[in-house]
Amino acid sequence: MSDLVTVRILGLPVSVQALTAEHIDGLQREFDLMAGAGLPAGSVPQRLLDLIVELRGQFASFVDRPAAELEKAIAEGREVIDLEYRVPAAAGDAADRLGRLLDEADQYCLSGRHLVTLVTPPEARRYRQWLLGEFRRQIAGEDPTPWDRFTDPATLVVAPAEPGERDPERGSSSTLRVEGELDLATAGTLLESLRHLRPDASGEVRVDMAGVSFVDSAALSALVAAHTRFAADGIRLRVVVDPRVLRTMELACLDDVLHVETAPDEGGGPSVSPTGGAPPG
Repeated sequence: MSDLVTVRILGLPVSVQALTAEHIDGLQREFDLMAGAGLPAGSVPQRLLDLIVELRGQFASFVDRPAAELEKAIAEGREVIDLEYRVPAAAGDAADRLGRLLDEADQYCLSGRHLVTLVTPPEARRYRQWLLGEFRRQIAGEDPTPWDRFTDPATLVVAPAEPGERDPERGSSSTLRVEGELDLATAGTLLESLRHLRPDASGEVRVDMAGVSFVDSAALSALVAAHTRFAADGIRLRVVVDPRVLRTMELACLDDVLHVETAPDEGGGPSVSPTGGAPPG
């Protein structure tokens, strides 16, 4: 068919692919059990049920992987393999959507409240970003990027703190802007940056995480630790997050601990709950 696009996956790491497939298979098995369990209304968030339905469809319809080639590579003990897919142009958008759905599923895994499957291991998550990104990029006309040349987009970027206007009643304020992904590997960077901030007593520290797309338990622990330290000095910690991260904080019940806002959209300002925590999901 003339409307198909060739996507070349170069240097696919066989062991990491196996790890990723094992994790996704476990997640899908749990989804299948939940879907057929007839759970009582209200026992599981409706968003999670909707997510299960969509993810099951995406797993089934995204692209058929050349399973025989992968199984042969594993049997032969090969470390890397090159694969070629012929896919419709719409597979680029499907890859992006699948990535966002798996990120959201990770947030539920992280909370430990509704899913028993563990969050995606860091190397498997990085591999997933590379593989799905190759479909999007190559369909858009870019050249293939081999796995060993992939630049991890999860690198955390912390901009120098920006002092705000001094309020006679609240004291000084500082804003720390963070972009990337906050996990076990990068949470220490955030915590160390927060340790260097010294606002006045009764002042405010604002962590702008609108550019952060993923947080794990280590990152949440770092924020709670910073909140505890600042609160002891009468300093308020305010956190601005992307809606995907807001869901994680709600699932971890941190909306009762941290003052959380969602990043402003194009039509208005940030959203804050009346109690000073995250708005209800």
